[in-house]
Amino acid sequence: TSPVPGRTPRPLGNTPDRDHGGRLRAAAVTLLCTPENACEASKAASWLREFRDTWPWLRSYDHVILHERDYVGGCESDLERAFNEGKEGSGSGSGEGRLRCVCVDDIPGAFTFPEGTEENGFGAAFDFPTETRNVGYMHMCRLFTSQAFPYLQHELGYDYVLRMDDDNVPRTDVGDLFEVLHSKGAVYGYPAELPEWHRETAMTLGMWLQDKVFSGRGGAYLEQVNPVYFRNQTALQVLAQKIFFTKFFVTNLGFWAEPHVDVFLGEVDGSGMAYKHRWGDAPLHHAVLGLFADSCSVLDLCHVDYKHGSPGH
Repeated sequence: TSPVPGRTPRPLGNTPDRDHGGRLRAAAVTLLCTPENACEASKAASWLREFRDTWPWLRSYDHVILHERDYVGGCESDLERAFNEGKEGSGSGSGEGRLRCVCVDDIPGAFTFPEGTEENGFGAAFDFPTETRNVGYMHMCRLFTSQAFPYLQHELGYDYVLRMDDDNVPRTDVGDLFEVLHSKGAVYGYPAELPEWHRETAMTLGMWLQDKVFSGRGGAYLEQVNPVYFRNQTALQVLAQKIFFTKFFVTNLGFWAEPHVDVFLGEVDGSGMAYKHRWGDAPLHHAVLGLFADSCSVLDLCHVDYKHGSPGH
């Protein structure tokens, strides 16, 4: 028998406070691969410069660069110069933000398999049959679903983050997106909701959600699930058939720190299914927000005009 929800899920009760200067504790976050040559390093610096020129409000906030251990030391100084250009200007072009370079190895568990999954056959021994199911890609998806958020909140002290990959470039200024989330009490903003093109992902995630939620075999997080998913198992399949495009998003980290969200993502992690069936960060963000957030706290940012390197987006 499906459990009866204890209460209707709501956005976070506590709106994050501002710092002593009146700013939100927020940062842009980018994961950079180690450049193979000076040309690639130069491209990263040029991207950072264009990113901050188009969205000058970002100059008031930090930018966290997540990088691999073998990242070339000179690349960091190139990024620092690009980051500081225009910083001494006036108006919206000025700011107090810092560039913070963080090795992913400093984030607990990052770029490793979930504990115990190797023994289940879903870890290093698993034969990934397609290029799109490579191990590095799945490690990155895990990083932006369950690992980076606690580190950014508790170790670096942020309440909000905006992810922007270095193959994304905004075209026009849309104003401070952190302030938009804060003013609306929202937990997440996304640029596009798209179909999940990988049939295996949609089918297996949908069946897993039906087993955990509709059949009531999940953990204590069931009390916080949106009640519609207890009444209609088809809704869970529909939830798994769409994604939020996560190459760019903005979120309140407190939402991901909620105990029921943490327990749910722990079950996802422990199942090993994300690696076996390509459950990326895009479908998992869509599922988690559908299950646990009010629709009014998830903002459609389709007005944000930016270009992205992958075809179809």
